[in-house]
Parts: sequence; C-alpha cells; structure tokens
Amino acid sequence: MKTPRVALLIGALLATSTAPGCEGKNKGPAAAAEAAFPPIFGKTLGGEYLHVADLGAKAVLVNVWATWCGPCRKELPTLERVYRAYRDRGLVVLGVSVDGARDRDAVARMVERAGLSYPVILDPSAKVTTVLDVSGYPASFLFDAHGRLVWRRDGIIFEQDSDLDSQLAALLATGPASAAQP
Repeated sequence: MKTPRVALLIGALLATSTAPGCEGKNKGPAAAAEAAFPPIFGKTLGGEYLHVADLGAKAVLVNVWATWCGPCRKELPTLERVYRAYRDRGLVVLGVSVDGARDRDAVARMVERAGLSYPVILDPSAKVTTVLDVSGYPASFLFDAHGRLVWRRDGIIFEQDSDLDSQLAALLATGPASAAQP
C-alpha cells in the first residue's frame, strides 16, 4: 500500500515542478512581455489609443504629471532631453497627464511649450495613480523591454541625474532597439 502513495507523491511533485517551465515556453517572449507591463493606457493628444506595451522599446520611462504641478512643469524639458539622448538606443518616454478631462487644451499647450516629442497620454481619471501607487507628482517609472519595473523616482528628475543615467546605460547597453520608435 505504501508504494502507490509514494508513486502518487512523486508523480505530483514532478507534475508541479515541470508545469511552470512548459507553461512559460508555450507563451513565447511576446506574450510574456505583453503580460508583464502594467495597464498604463489612454488616448494621446491626437486621439489615438496607446498602451505602454505597444511601444516596442528596450526601455520605457513613464512620467506621471499634471499641468498644475510646478515641479512637473520644471521637469518636462529635462525629460525631453533624456528622450532625445537615448531614443536611438531604444528608450521611449511616455508622459501620462492626470489633468481633468476638461484640461486637454491646457495639456496640449504645455506639451507644445515644453517642445515634447515623446508620446503623452491623457488619464483624466488618474487610474495610473492606483496602478503605480503614485502619491505625488511628478513620479517616474523605468520599465525594461519585458515590462519589469527597474527604477522609480518619486519627485523631480534633475539634469544629469546619475542614478537614472546608470539605469538607462544598463538597460540600453546591448544593440539597437527591437522595434521602430514612435
């Protein structure tokens, strides 16, 4: 009677230890990357729907901001310079404005004034604050190509931020970006 129990226990252990490996192989890299990104999405100022996983970048720096936030306004030109410095190596900066639905024009003016060339999405319900556990603005989150959070900054990113630069250098060290940049 002990032999069937032992065989059953060994069978159960083998099944549980091999199942996750098989499961991951069946999904493939694209599905794994898509599943890992948090649900950060919205409409751009141009009206197109954009999800962070659609960016196809080696690294994505998500910046949550608002037009009424002084530090946010101060930080926008720095983020544009970071984007321009690293975009050819695979970085995409994604701005997420949490301004209200009626403030779309104010967001558009701010984007134009700051000369932002990276995509900005509108999140008037501020859903991103729950998804990313944002408690103040600005807040920035650096994700790798698979959607894993590798760095976070609560507060302003200043010029020549050595912490951010070292994170970007590590993420963008290997080869060109895998997809065209927006």
